[in-house]
Amino acid sequence: SNHSRVLLNKALFIPLM
Repeated sequence: SNHSRVLLNKALFIPLM
């Protein structure tokens, strides 16, 4: 599917937390 987008989302979610 869109694992690429998920990785980007996580990379942006981790620093946000």
